[in-house]
Amino acid sequence: MLESVANRLFNKMRITQHMKNFGYLTSSNITTLVFTFLLSYALTRLFTPTDYGIYKYILALIGIAELVSAPGFKDALFFSYAKNQNKQVPWEILLQKIKYNLLGIGIIFIGFLFIFNMHLSFFQILNMLAISALFLISNTTTLVYVLYYIYNQFNNLSKIIVYRNVFQFIATILVVIITQNVFFSIIAFLLSKIVIEGIFIRKKIHSSGTIPKNLKKETIKWSVQRALGGISGSIDSIVVMSVLGPSDLAVYKVSQMIPDAVRNLFKNVITVFVPTFIKLDKNQIKKKTLKLFGVLTIIGIFLVMLYGIFAILFFKFLFPAYSESVKYTLIYSPILITVNTFSFSTYIRSRKLRKKMSEGILLQTSAYVILLITLVPAFGIVGAILASLTSKVLNMIFQLLITITD
Repeated sequence: MLESVANRLFNKMRITQHMKNFGYLTSSNITTLVFTFLLSYALTRLFTPTDYGIYKYILALIGIAELVSAPGFKDALFFSYAKNQNKQVPWEILLQKIKYNLLGIGIIFIGFLFIFNMHLSFFQILNMLAISALFLISNTTTLVYVLYYIYNQFNNLSKIIVYRNVFQFIATILVVIITQNVFFSIIAFLLSKIVIEGIFIRKKIHSSGTIPKNLKKETIKWSVQRALGGISGSIDSIVVMSVLGPSDLAVYKVSQMIPDAVRNLFKNVITVFVPTFIKLDKNQIKKKTLKLFGVLTIIGIFLVMLYGIFAILFFKFLFPAYSESVKYTLIYSPILITVNTFSFSTYIRSRKLRKKMSEGILLQTSAYVILLITLVPAFGIVGAILASLTSKVLNMIFQLLITITD
């Protein structure tokens, strides 16, 4: 009897802790979305369209640089240490990540040469070197999040994310107000991130500890999947900048800001339902997934209609310098219907269909890149929007087929 009572108490404690962890993760995700939107909004008011376009282009370069710098290293680190009794992560791990990051610096160099048509002044070279050096460090200090995951310290993880968002926002805005310089704003953005992450990462790195033998193999495996999934977040900025220039890139990115911010809020659907779905059998999960798909589709259609009514008003007051973006944001707004895709993502993760998920990511990314290269030169910003919409719809159809045929 005592054992039965103890088991019930233990299970209740586990459920309570799980709900707390969910709360920490959800709140930190929402905080990141809010501060990302606020920072982007503030910069559209402080920068000219050309400067804002260059700012978004450099961030896209950094995103691509991250994708060639072993983006699966964090996943490999987590799965190597999470089930290990000895969770002491040594300093050598940071050095290993820095070595991987050297691969990404070449992307930044090439991107800078493109901006200035292969003619860099001494000041521009210094900016390039500064941003490259900060990328080298910031893409290493970002390991702090996986370290706190390993130790199951979600409350501290949430605090780090909030501190980083607030500090990045304040530092970047202040630098832009004082200098009005795009490159200094990027430096402030990266440096503020390094400061916060650096303060916390030193608490989780030990002088002793061993590097797992399978870390390199796991890194390669996870990096392929992460690179395929992440490239769609940056490649559009690179293509639009290359074909249309910085001003059109700014118009394009501003047209996406509100729909993307709203859509990304629904990604928390996965976080909410996976822990519940994973306990059910296949047929129960499928039934609940299709029901969730219907609900999200109705919500998506309602959001598109609502946004269509208020979009002009939003842009008049929020983005007065980007009146040209209104027509593009209305074309882009059906992206909100694809929030229903998150229902299938929930099913696939609950069923742990990792291989099929990878196939879906490969299909979407391949289609997106081909469509961008084809449509942007022919139709400009509209082409970039159509490429995004089409790839999202293809991904939804593919995940629907996985769900139905599983």
